[in-house]
Amino acid sequence: MENKLDDLVYTIADRAYGYTFLKNLFCVEPEKAYLQGLLKEGHISDFPYSGYNEKIKEGLDGLKKSLEDIDLDNENVISKLRWDYTRMFIGPDSLPAPPWESSYVNKDKLLFQEETLQVRRSYLKYNFVGSNYPHEADDHIALELDFMSKLSVKAIESIEANKEVENILEILVDQKNFLEEHLEKWIFEFAKKIKESAETDYFIFISDILMGFIKEDHKSLEENISTIRKLKLYWEGKE
Repeated sequence: MENKLDDLVYTIADRAYGYTFLKNLFCVEPEKAYLQGLLKEGHISDFPYSGYNEKIKEGLDGLKKSLEDIDLDNENVISKLRWDYTRMFIGPDSLPAPPWESSYVNKDKLLFQEETLQVRRSYLKYNFVGSNYPHEADDHIALELDFMSKLSVKAIESIEANKEVENILEILVDQKNFLEEHLEKWIFEFAKKIKESAETDYFIFISDILMGFIKEDHKSLEENISTIRKLKLYWEGKE
């Protein structure tokens, strides 16, 4: 049973990596140094779930090839990627792929409404404050992904600190609830809009990775929770 706990730590670490990887893609405009790092440091090959999710594999392979096929030393190439990011996610014109949950679940498509406050309440339980608060809405895609990453790290820390199993279980259940009540309610439409409006392959492949990862992570979370519950019974002498 102790081996299962070690395996769980590795699995949750992979999940944290996936969320951080995606968060970094959406939190700032593409920059030369970051894009070169993706290729040189094995970030793409280390992404989780690629071995058995075709959409993730296609997205990662396409992302890698798209970066290899362009000249990252060419400022015009980088500017084109930056413009695609700005045009879709920042403005100044109407955004073809707004990066806030409220834009998809609020009936009036307004920011800083009840939907945003619901996300903030989830953050507050874990003292998570999004970067650029209060100027950026809490339900921005990068912040929601970052929150999921931080909860994964917190779960690992709780396991390694030998905290009560109920504490670990609560974190994972809260992650699952946040995934179901927030990310899954809008992320697939968001990714679809990116695919429909992106002018660069880079963002089309990112949207594939995002969709595949969210689907697989739901399955992984359910397995994580099941493992912790079985361990709880074992430790209590009921299994």
